[in-house]
Amino acid sequence: MLLCSIPGLLSFLVISFLPETPKFLLARGRTDESLDVLARMYVSNNGGTKTDYPVHSLNKIETDSNVKANNLIEVASLMLHQTLPLFQAPLLKYTLLVCCVQFGIFATSSGMYMWFPMIANNLYLYYEKYEQSDGVCTVL
Repeated sequence: MLLCSIPGLLSFLVISFLPETPKFLLARGRTDESLDVLARMYVSNNGGTKTDYPVHSLNKIETDSNVKANNLIEVASLMLHQTLPLFQAPLLKYTLLVCCVQFGIFATSSGMYMWFPMIANNLYLYYEKYEQSDGVCTVL
């Protein structure tokens, strides 16, 4: 089980060192930080220095997330307004496709985790008895 937690821990470490997205920073009104992130991306993609970045200022953006929700009903309404397009005509097929793929991944990984101890035990017993290296399909 410890081995299964390594990808999550590595992801946590990598994500903790990545900057916020420029759009998120702009939506929060942090234009200077957003410009700095864009300049760093420009440097890593094109080389050079941050002063070579051709954009020197950004306009603030107005989004639905800038609206402060004061109560639960306003939050629910805002969430419904943002989520509803996923279940309508142009995006519905992609939403269903992603749900099917995610279900397949979850079902496969859950099945593997459930049977992995038995598979590992059978491999161990086979190698202990025959002392030869055969494939997993042969052993099972």
